[in-house]
Amino acid sequence: MIDIVMSASSPHPRNSRRSDSRRAPQWVAPVLAAALAAGTTWGVGMTVFKGALVEAGQPEEVAHSSADQKAQWVLGAELSRLHARAQALAQLSGDQREAKALTALEQTLSQGASLLGQLSYDNEPAVQMPSEATPAAVAELAVDVAELSHDLPVQATGNLDQGKEFAQIAFQMNFDARRLLAHKDKKQSASLPQPLHGSADSRMASDDGSDAVSCLGNPEQLTRTPEDMNAASGESIALSRALDRGYALDYVLQLEAARGPKSSAASIEQKRKTLNSQLDRLRSALGKDCADLRQPAYQMLEDSIDNLDDLSSKARSDFSAALVTASGNADGQAQSVISSVAFDVLKSMDSSNKPQAILKIDATS
Repeated sequence: MIDIVMSASSPHPRNSRRSDSRRAPQWVAPVLAAALAAGTTWGVGMTVFKGALVEAGQPEEVAHSSADQKAQWVLGAELSRLHARAQALAQLSGDQREAKALTALEQTLSQGASLLGQLSYDNEPAVQMPSEATPAAVAELAVDVAELSHDLPVQATGNLDQGKEFAQIAFQMNFDARRLLAHKDKKQSASLPQPLHGSADSRMASDDGSDAVSCLGNPEQLTRTPEDMNAASGESIALSRALDRGYALDYVLQLEAARGPKSSAASIEQKRKTLNSQLDRLRSALGKDCADLRQPAYQMLEDSIDNLDDLSSKARSDFSAALVTASGNADGQAQSVISSVAFDVLKSMDSSNKPQAILKIDATS
């Protein structure tokens, strides 16, 4: 592990409307040594960070890192500051359900900060930690987390796994924030911004196809990832795979309607109607001239026909996972469309009894 704390002045990475309680303490934050050694560059743009990182006096591994890598570390420090607030509120809360939701959010933020690494400055004022878990303090934290998940500057890089992990962080912290706020104010919880620039009316706005994702180069790429993948091909593959998994889910639902009890047919058809509306929105992000990816039938295990409920649940999970991956491997308006569909699908699967586990939490983080 490598600690990076800068002696240079803070660049104030976010042009925030909030008070100094959002700013970082004088702490030493870890950065994953493996990421530094490999020179890993995540697709993190600098657009939301105001000002330039000062090069003078930086450790060699920081000075020689790309702007994207530095932005990733600054973002990790932002998550760590939010984690500290969530941790303090969880310890102060006298409401068991609220404390549980705060702990879940705290774990997500801690995991996200560990995955991204952190870059901080030794002259930054300490965060003003809450002295009481008031409804206002809890609501402010939830809003801050949701807004950060909405504004995360992820960009397509061609590394599907990195994009997936970044999107998992964004979606998990967003759903955790919603669940936290819903305990006291369901209306405000529902009004929180969606992750990764998504919104309820996200659709492709360009009629000339200039913002569309390019067509899949080879149908084999639905199951095989090429070694020489770039940002454009990665974006196309991730979106095409999400569409493929969505079409497979629709095929399973058709089987359910045909083979299941007649009493379930109407509700299954409603599910198919919702799904195909989502698939139409998703398809709009792909070039209009691209080939139709829907297949007439999908291969399944022989014994899966006898348990269509489990098969449909598995197909829905595959679809949601592919959508999250596609959200983290897209840019611009296409990302807004994909993340909006991903949010809708995940929200329909989420429940208070079994909350969505989008990001795998490491117990040691």
